[in-house]
Amino acid sequence: MNNKQSINLTSMSLIQQELMVTINEASTHLETFIGERTNHKVLEDCIESLQQIRGSLDLIQLHGACELSGEILVTATSINIEKNEELEEKLSVLTKGFFILSCYFEYTQQHEVGMPVLLIPYINDLRLVNRQPVMPESYFESSTATYRCPPSEKLEEATRIEDFTLMLRRFRHMYQLGLLGVIKDINLEHSLKLMQRAVTKVYKLSKGRTSETLWWLSANALQAFIDGNIISTVARKRLFARIDKQLRMLEKKGESTLDEPLEEELLVELAYYISLVAEVNDDYKKIQHLYGFNNLSYNETVLQRETISLTGPNADTVQSVAEVLRVELSVAKENMEKSQVAEGMADRDYEDTLARVQRIKEILNVVGLTSAADVLSQPLEKLQTACKDDAPLDEENNMLVVDAFLYVESVLNSLTSRNFSGEQLAELNQQNQNEVISSNNLLDAQLVVIEEAEKGIVFLKQAITAFTDSEYDKAHIKDFSEKLQEIRGGMTVLALPRAAAIVAACHEFIENALMSTDEMAALEHMLETFADALICLEYYLDCMKVDKNVSPDNLAIAEESLAALGYPVKN
Repeated sequence: MNNKQSINLTSMSLIQQELMVTINEASTHLETFIGERTNHKVLEDCIESLQQIRGSLDLIQLHGACELSGEILVTATSINIEKNEELEEKLSVLTKGFFILSCYFEYTQQHEVGMPVLLIPYINDLRLVNRQPVMPESYFESSTATYRCPPSEKLEEATRIEDFTLMLRRFRHMYQLGLLGVIKDINLEHSLKLMQRAVTKVYKLSKGRTSETLWWLSANALQAFIDGNIISTVARKRLFARIDKQLRMLEKKGESTLDEPLEEELLVELAYYISLVAEVNDDYKKIQHLYGFNNLSYNETVLQRETISLTGPNADTVQSVAEVLRVELSVAKENMEKSQVAEGMADRDYEDTLARVQRIKEILNVVGLTSAADVLSQPLEKLQTACKDDAPLDEENNMLVVDAFLYVESVLNSLTSRNFSGEQLAELNQQNQNEVISSNNLLDAQLVVIEEAEKGIVFLKQAITAFTDSEYDKAHIKDFSEKLQEIRGGMTVLALPRAAAIVAACHEFIENALMSTDEMAALEHMLETFADALICLEYYLDCMKVDKNVSPDNLAIAEESLAALGYPVKN
């Protein structure tokens, strides 16, 4: 299977000039219509040009481009100027669609090969605005394979320690917490791990049932997203939501849902994502072979590289600029430090510092950090005067420059310590100099406490693994109480009473239950549930590093897990 489509360069060269002219004409008609909403004639001309484009692409069978042009045509034809909100959305995706169509035609000529999978995100943008189902990413692979896991031993109800419905409710809650993080693009790896853990637990419950294949593939697909650093696009997030829908049905209808028929298209799509991982394990290889994806000509890394090649760089500009500015600022600070030691700067150092500060100021203005740029205005004047007079800065002016540098550095640090948005950019501009510096120092202190607490949780998780592997030798958990007290102290310092109460309940569970139980079946279940609580707490702390205003409700799974163990959290 090869998703890179062979193309007829001769046919393409014959229609290239005419096709590009027609695409440009259609795009121009659309731009005119955007400015003149009542000019129906230009919209009709745009649609007519699109029909010609679609016919030309069908003629040379340029897959992907045919589908994209078809969706553009459908969208343009469905425009209703009376529905203003819908109109704006459609005009936006149409503009992007024309741009991508031109890019792809040039891409195929430059690479002498087509890669239609690159166009699926843009096709789906158009389908969504038309309220149509999204095109699966495996669409151009045309896999028709069907597979079911061989019957495995069914988990008898009598062997379960906890009620099925209660377990499902907790597992789904865990999955939804991770899904929310993925949808918001927050802590993606940890969010995916939460989802994968929840689905793996459901997979164990589904052993020997019809849906075992679904949950086996779901668990492997989520692990593949983690292993392969697979980006969470809109279509992929929708797939995760479909898994949540399956969990909702299980929770609502009960255990009988485990034997309901499976959606073949969903299984194929899960297998496809597993096939995007570059480094494969035995399960991945088996799945790729079973669903016919073992000869896929690309992986996620190649997809992202070719996407950049198609549309150009798509990095976070502000973050990238922050790294560049840090380097500039570092050199300027070094020059200032040298001047204090030498009681003045050499001419070239003055010129270098002036140039760097001016450059920093200009770039800060460009990216919207106007407050930080304004702070550099007065120090810049002082440096210019000192350079002109060939005299060192006095102590007062030197402190003025140093304080300005410290402020800008704090602003740049804020860019990388936050889950940054345009709204937060405006908020940062409104803060005064002392607030930003103090806030940055406080964030640093909080980060130290959070990281120490995370180290403690990692220690506990490792100890649980050692405890299990040693057939429950309690020597491995003798330090649990001390470590939990340290973590609880950290939560108190951070003013996180709900988290501190959870740690207190964990401590109570260790002392009163785990240390006094020897029955292996009970221990295994208790450790699994206790690990859920620890992982939830770890996820919450990881979110705190990105957004200090993260909702404490993210701790609910930990509270539910401890309640299931018989140790409800006392808030």
